[in-house]
Amino acid sequence: MQPAVSTVVLVLLAACSHEPSAEELAKITVVDHRVTADSRPSPFARADSPELRFELAVRDVPKGGELALTCDWSDPSGARVHQNHWTTKAMDHEPWPTHCRYALTPTSPTGRWTVTMKQAERVLATDGFDVR
Repeated sequence: MQPAVSTVVLVLLAACSHEPSAEELAKITVVDHRVTADSRPSPFARADSPELRFELAVRDVPKGGELALTCDWSDPSGARVHQNHWTTKAMDHEPWPTHCRYALTPTSPTGRWTVTMKQAERVLATDGFDVR
C-alpha cells in the first residue's frame, strides 16, 4: 500500500471508532430509570418467574461512542445474585435508551431488592423494587 493511501485508511478507521474520553463519560446524565416486568412496575410475584428489566435513558452521551456497562442485581440481604455486562451500540441520538435483565425464580428471596447500573466504577442509577 502506498504511504498516502495507508494514512487515509488510518484516519478513516480512527474516525469510525470513537473511544469516549474520561471527560466525555463524566458528562453523561440519567434522565429516566425504572424496573419493570412486562411493562408493569413493582411489586413482582416471584411465583410468576418474571423477567425484570432495568430500563435507563441517558443524555450527554459521546456521539458515535459505545459504553461498556454493568448491572448488579442484589437480593434483600445485599448479596449480588446476578451481574450483566454489555457494550452499547454506537450512540447516535439522545436520550439513549439501554437496559439490563434478570429473571426471578420461584425460590428468589422476598423483600426489597436493588439493581445498580454502572459505567466502569461510576454509578449511573440505582433502583429498588419489591419481590413478594
